[in-house]
Amino acid sequence: AGFETSSTIMSVTSFFLATHEDVQDKVYEEVSEAIAQNSGSDYLDYNHFQGMSYLDKVVHEVLRLYPLTLIERLCVKDYKVPDTNFVIPKGMLVQIPSSAIMRDPQYYDNPSEFNPENFSPEAKAKRSPYSFLAFGQGPRNCVGMRFALLQVKISLIRLLAHYRLEKCAKTVSQLTPDPKSGSAQPKGGVWL
Repeated sequence: AGFETSSTIMSVTSFFLATHEDVQDKVYEEVSEAIAQNSGSDYLDYNHFQGMSYLDKVVHEVLRLYPLTLIERLCVKDYKVPDTNFVIPKGMLVQIPSSAIMRDPQYYDNPSEFNPENFSPEAKAKRSPYSFLAFGQGPRNCVGMRFALLQVKISLIRLLAHYRLEKCAKTVSQLTPDPKSGSAQPKGGVWL
């Protein structure tokens, strides 16, 4: 997992937690419970992370709403785009914005709204696994996915165990990806 993408996920997740206090409260309860089960220590092991289902939903929902990368594939043969005269030539690198699928109302109710329950077991069972592409899917998915998710969760747990995230005067109502960033860092940063 890259440093820039992981730090951006942490920043963007912090933004969503600060702007959705009810969600932050639920994550805090889950974090507090895990710490209590670990004799009061916030140095949790991998098994504790596996039991933090709400934090997992939150991180996945952030990645759905704010994907950091494009999906890249190399065209293996000339391909004529249906109903057009455009041909993608063999050997061309094709970049696909995963946000087009991850904000499709066919897969997500109210696709522009932040709703961690989009990743409940029931909601996930109703849609194709290919409707969530933050790390790609199948044999060519991101090799750093598990590490990145663990890194983000550890950081958020340590942060939320000791601090409450709040908006400030510079907090924007909606994040906009910086077009100059290779990993969709928020334009102007995240202010909390």
